[in-house]
Amino acid sequence: MRRPSTSRARKLWFVCGLCLTAGCGPVSEEIAGSILTVVPVAYVVCLMLVIRLAKRWATRVSEADVDWLRPWQAAGASAFCLLGVVVAEPGIVALALWTVTGMLAACACLLARFGVALRASELIRWSAVVAAFVTSGAEPETMQRAKFLAPVAFRHDTLSAVTPADYERLAERLEWVQRANASFRWTGSWLTVFVAADPKGAFTMTADQHAELEDTMDCVHQVGRDVHVLESPDYIDLDLWIEVCLRGGFYAGQVEAAVLAALTGRGGFFAPDNFTFGTPLRRSSLEAAIQRIPGVRAVENIDLRAREKTGRRKFSEGLFELGSGQILRVVNDPRWPERGTVVVRVREVV
Repeated sequence: MRRPSTSRARKLWFVCGLCLTAGCGPVSEEIAGSILTVVPVAYVVCLMLVIRLAKRWATRVSEADVDWLRPWQAAGASAFCLLGVVVAEPGIVALALWTVTGMLAACACLLARFGVALRASELIRWSAVVAAFVTSGAEPETMQRAKFLAPVAFRHDTLSAVTPADYERLAERLEWVQRANASFRWTGSWLTVFVAADPKGAFTMTADQHAELEDTMDCVHQVGRDVHVLESPDYIDLDLWIEVCLRGGFYAGQVEAAVLAALTGRGGFFAPDNFTFGTPLRRSSLEAAIQRIPGVRAVENIDLRAREKTGRRKFSEGLFELGSGQILRVVNDPRWPERGTVVVRVREVV
């Protein structure tokens, strides 16, 4: 099937070039004794030659290459029309600009010619031919060697977070974080991610630790979803009343101090690292910790109260459960009585 003719468009470019040439050539007084006399003539000859070559090349291409060739033909014709404007003012500068513009137009036509001639498969073959003359290159790596040498950290430590578990994983990468908790909450217009961290060896984060956690969360901040780092987790502060039976040969005050030290002292039962998010309080573990103290014959009774949650009651169940985002806290410090207290009563056996 014969492709549609584009001779009308080429004739239009040719007429435009002739009009520009006729209107911008040197004046009759400057023709004599000027080297620019040949500029308009050479311009017309080159324009006719390019159009003629483009017409011959276009008959050798297929229908699939016509659309690809047309932009290059337009680029060459536009360059020569621009050349007519350049020679409007005679002079050495105009001659230099005409030469440069002619070279650019010629390059555009040559690229169009070779671009049509070299198809995708031929480009591959030409690249193989060129590569045959290269002697200083390196052999391509095998897939096995590439996998061996490629870093694998990006597979394990990706800075991306979508689910609450992803936010928890990123927060727990910090050295000072024992465990983290993240949850999505609807705040009126969009979801907000609330992130809390349980620091190692302490109940509260320092200002520097809080800033570091905020910077880490900002790295995975998503559009339309805010990330809020809590100042402290949701602590459940317990008040405990413990009654123990004194073993013979021990003083009541001595045993009371030993029980308090074993529960709330450094490295005691209620140490910060012993309870984290969702860790329940087991009555059996608490009684075992008290029973191991020298001078304690038996644990008679335990009462507890969760501040702002429940009233004082007997700890009769085997497990005091907490929510997934809550942490049990018993500090027993007179400076912060709201953070949990322990009262020990030692009863002597008569």
